[in-house]
Amino acid sequence: RDGFRATWGAADAAGRFMGDLPPAGAWHELRLPLAWTAFLDRPIAGIAFEAAGGAAAFDRAAVIAAGRQRVLIDDETPAGRAAGTWRWIDEGARSGRRAWHLAGGAKPAWCEVRPLREPVTDHLAFDPAEAVALLERSVPALGASAAAFFDAMVRLEPPEAKRRAARCEWFCRVLPAHPRAPQVLAELLALRRQAGEPDPVAAVEAAIRSLRLPHATRYAFRRTYLHPQQEFIRTWQIVGPFGGRGGAGHDTPYGPELMPIRLDAPYELGDMTIGWRAYAGSGDYVDMAEAIGRMADATAYAACWVEAPSGRLAAAEVGGDGALRLWVNRRPVFAGADVSDAPEESLRGRFYLRRGWNEVLVKATRGEAGWGFTLQLVDGEGRGPLRDVKVAVKPP
Repeated sequence: RDGFRATWGAADAAGRFMGDLPPAGAWHELRLPLAWTAFLDRPIAGIAFEAAGGAAAFDRAAVIAAGRQRVLIDDETPAGRAAGTWRWIDEGARSGRRAWHLAGGAKPAWCEVRPLREPVTDHLAFDPAEAVALLERSVPALGASAAAFFDAMVRLEPPEAKRRAARCEWFCRVLPAHPRAPQVLAELLALRRQAGEPDPVAAVEAAIRSLRLPHATRYAFRRTYLHPQQEFIRTWQIVGPFGGRGGAGHDTPYGPELMPIRLDAPYELGDMTIGWRAYAGSGDYVDMAEAIGRMADATAYAACWVEAPSGRLAAAEVGGDGALRLWVNRRPVFAGADVSDAPEESLRGRFYLRRGWNEVLVKATRGEAGWGFTLQLVDGEGRGPLRDVKVAVKPP
């Protein structure tokens, strides 16, 4: 997955410039120091060649380390996944019986073997198998830093899709709640697709069940890589502003959270009376400053009603500015003091959405960055937004 490109002839070409083209018509040795690449301490899993704007013959590619040579190509395409144009010529070879030829015109000509059936490890100063065994014993106890050492394990092992898939499952088994686990599941999915499985998603879901992964891991994987669709609630009833200097309104209960909502009943705040009003934003963000007014310290509420054809576990994904609280059917679902700086995985809460109508109430307290929120109702296992619900701005 990590590569290095060296070029001769064109200084502005992609990759490390190694010098001008050698004179035409004769054989020349091209050398690339491994110390300039990413492969001094990791196996070489593939090799590729390209000719742009002209023709070139290539012969005998080798890796030299500690005075010994490991020949990669000589007279035949190396074992592995070959691609591009491997055109062998039988005349004028520099080594052995044959060389291969590339002729690039308007488009470059290229050939590659990636991955090689057997990665090259002759240049390494250690035994890759022993290093992998050591990492396998150590990674489960490394906590957050385990991801970097897991990447090292993957680089040291053969690149076959089945081998890497097994390693991905191993990581999720020993570190099921690691922040990297959802990404590792995504890598497993890509490997299943690469292997040509008829239903790679079902295969990964089966692995999730067999590994008994925690909810946070499987939810983040599905929501990020399988069902990333976004669908926000945009229509609300809004009331405010209530008090709360210095953000104190977040922890101070006001009328809408203390008593049942009646859209026709105003709230008396000293010499001020405020009431509910309908709001429909132009975008996904419910802008309290637009709906209520711009002010230094304030708290407001937003309410809507959601009808579900059946009861089910659901998740609320919130975002925005300032402090937020969320209730569904008067049960607390989420509370965050500064959602603008909170990590994404902490901005959700699970709840039971009952069959029929459900009251959704949001409390927003102005923060330093702004005053507003976003809200999505999502399947409780992360399988995308709830598509079969109906949202109303009047109670049933």
